[in-house]
Amino acid sequence: MVEPTTYRILLIADEIADYSCVRDRLDCLETPRCQVHWMDAGSEPENANLAGYDVYVLDDRSQEKWLNVLRERSAWVPIILLTATAERGLAALQTGIADYWAKDDLSPFVLERSLRLTRPQPHDITDEMFWENDRAFQLSDERLHGILRTTNDAVWSFDPRIDKLLYLNSAAASIYGRSLSEFLADFTLWRSCIHPDDRRAVDRADLALPETGGFEIEYRIIRPDGSLRWLRERTHLLFDETGTPVRRNSIATEIVQFGNSHAAEAALRQSEERFETLTRVVPIGIFRTDPQGNCLYVNQRWCQITGLTLDEARGTDWMRGLHPDDRDRVTAEWTHAVAADRPFQAEYRFQTAEGRVTWVLGQAVAEKDDTGTLLGYIGSITDLSDRKQAEIALHQQIERERLVTRISQHIRQSLDLDQILNTTVAEVRQLLDADRASIFRLWANKTGVVTHEAVKQGEPSTIGLRFEDEEFPPDCYRDYCQGKTRNIPDIEVDETADCLLEYLQNLNVKSRLVVPILVDRRPTPTESPLWGLLIVHQCDRIRHWQPWEANLLEQLAVQVSIALAQGQLLEDTTRTARELARSNRELEQFAYVASHDLQEPLRTVISFVQLLDEEYGDRLEGEGREYMDFIVDAATRMQQLIRDLLAFSRVGTQGSAFAPIPGDRPLDAALANLRGAIVESGAIVTRDPLPTVLADEFQLMQLFQNLIGNALKFRSRQSPRIHISVRSQTRADGGEISMAPESREWVFSVRDNGIGIDPKYAERIFAIFARLQGRQQSEGTGIGLAICQKIVRRHGGRIWVESAPECGATFYFTLPQSDL
Repeated sequence: MVEPTTYRILLIADEIADYSCVRDRLDCLETPRCQVHWMDAGSEPENANLAGYDVYVLDDRSQEKWLNVLRERSAWVPIILLTATAERGLAALQTGIADYWAKDDLSPFVLERSLRLTRPQPHDITDEMFWENDRAFQLSDERLHGILRTTNDAVWSFDPRIDKLLYLNSAAASIYGRSLSEFLADFTLWRSCIHPDDRRAVDRADLALPETGGFEIEYRIIRPDGSLRWLRERTHLLFDETGTPVRRNSIATEIVQFGNSHAAEAALRQSEERFETLTRVVPIGIFRTDPQGNCLYVNQRWCQITGLTLDEARGTDWMRGLHPDDRDRVTAEWTHAVAADRPFQAEYRFQTAEGRVTWVLGQAVAEKDDTGTLLGYIGSITDLSDRKQAEIALHQQIERERLVTRISQHIRQSLDLDQILNTTVAEVRQLLDADRASIFRLWANKTGVVTHEAVKQGEPSTIGLRFEDEEFPPDCYRDYCQGKTRNIPDIEVDETADCLLEYLQNLNVKSRLVVPILVDRRPTPTESPLWGLLIVHQCDRIRHWQPWEANLLEQLAVQVSIALAQGQLLEDTTRTARELARSNRELEQFAYVASHDLQEPLRTVISFVQLLDEEYGDRLEGEGREYMDFIVDAATRMQQLIRDLLAFSRVGTQGSAFAPIPGDRPLDAALANLRGAIVESGAIVTRDPLPTVLADEFQLMQLFQNLIGNALKFRSRQSPRIHISVRSQTRADGGEISMAPESREWVFSVRDNGIGIDPKYAERIFAIFARLQGRQQSEGTGIGLAICQKIVRRHGGRIWVESAPECGATFYFTLPQSDL
């Protein structure tokens, strides 16, 4: 992991002015980018939200109140103290803070370097791999700055992408006779200091720098007091992976006019010693070659990275240390760069005799004298091993997450358990590069069978293999039932039952990783939560399974458990639906048969009662006549009840197939059937045009006839007024409105001005044989609205009533809209 591209900084201070000042200075930084947030130091630390920040900046006036709280709640986040003076900051360093910022010296260089050296520590293993090598950079950086502060040479670093001076040591002020702040304010001041007679030569070298990658030149500068100084400048250009220049590093040494050659040689030795010192402390490998590419010099860090000794690096022997797969490529790229007279840059590997592989980024540029003659090449190698390992770890993590996501998607998209399990074992074997991955289905008696498997070519298959007398090691079965994983690097030293050990040896299994698959149910004395096992075998070697590998299998076992639960739920739902459908069919058949078969004996009873009335009716008086009337009335009502029950049962059993019909046609038929009642009651019936619907025409007529008939029957003292209307709306399912085109529906309504219904009976009136009035007040059996409800439900709709006593009633029912 590289350091954060954006730092989230929390500034805790009493005054908002401090926040504005720090924020404005940090905004001037090109890198790193910063987001600054302010918190009033007067707030209560216990209630403060301190999460999600990379750096805390604390005003020294609030140090006593906040310092311990920050350390206790976010020990890994570095704390920088904002002080009035540098003296107070130095004193605060003794308390263990990461760094301090003096308000009178908030220069870009100070802020950038402070953030880089105090950046937050890693949170996980992948971060640790990236940051381990970076700590060495920080230590080397401190040593390097110590040297640069004491050297007499002017040293500066410049970013050509943004024309920004990144570093300038104090020696530059004494050489050029100008303050550091002047250079920081305007770095072009450097060129104006060059003697006019030498400026053209310096400009030529500067313009050729992107091609040459570096130069060494001598020139004169004019100090503010008019004195001249001779300088020897060495400049080196660094490039990123794309070949873009990212740093221009320069060293300017003052050339003292000695009286003899021995003094000049001493100055040269001093300069070379300083170069040697720099190469010892930098955290990258440095090398120099002659024009033919023979290695002349490497520093100690170069040897540490490559694993070669100084003697092995000389000449062309260093190329033997290149990885065999990279040697020809590197040679070709080096040759091409030399022929094109451009800087060399490539990523490649070194491999030691013991097999250790190190990835590096190699860069080199040509060294030429003032006449353009090639003197050789100077370059560097940067250890990329940590970055490459982190990339591999990140790739593996991404692949693991993708695998779990794919399995999860299979579970959501398909309830085919065989497909899910086959996908699981295939993906596991491929990702772990194992020899076999399998699903072992376990029964209640602890026997089982291998049901699904993915196996490497050449290895025997275990699919369908049954274990009739499976034995588990002591406590092993209990551990599986508790969800514990068994990580077995070597089966020979594992506590394994003899029969299983013999079986594994016959399969050449050396190592295995076993994860239980549990189902979410309440175990009984004869039923265990352990459904089966997810097993991985390694046959070609003993393998020490990594924690992430076990964790991956555990995640997949959970996904399989979810698939099992979904499959069981589907099975239970399907079974319940089948049972309910069968029960409804039997109930409807019973109602039909019962009502049909009861009519014949009832007709016989009525016929004989009528014969008795005709033959002996004139002899009956008083109570006898009353009893005969009771028998006839009861038999007639029973006959009507049976007819209504038969009509109710026929709604679901003898309905016609749905077909497109104009809604006005069944309404016209219903009104025709009710013409006598309409004329007799003096009712006024109005209507809106009705749409074409997909329905059973006879049942839709029966629905209109029952609703309009009720409006006529339960009328008030006023003349009945009945209105039939319809509107379109989005269909409501489960309380949520769906916007899909197919979810539109028609809402029909039959409104009257009758006696109305108490809202508390709005549900009850749709029950079979439900009546709100006695037989003396109204005729009928109370089955009409129950038939209406059954008809509407058969058509996929809903029916309900809105009413109040003496305020009339409006019955609504819906029918789905279809593309007709």
